[in-house]
Amino acid sequence: MPDCYFCCTELRWSSDFAFDDCGIEGDGIVATFSCPECGATAEFTSKITDEDEDVNKYTDDETVD
Repeated sequence: MPDCYFCCTELRWSSDFAFDDCGIEGDGIVATFSCPECGATAEFTSKITDEDEDVNKYTDDETVD
């Protein structure tokens, strides 16, 4: 987990949202975190690419060539 920028305490995960839930175009995830020490909040974004979708379509039992 990331640390708080202000007090260096480990952030706690709060929730994940799809880009469209946050008014962001494209496909991706917005992860929200909060600091239990000072109350700061942080959001991290990650775009989903075509390469990510190719990897995610396989199950644990399948391999990617």
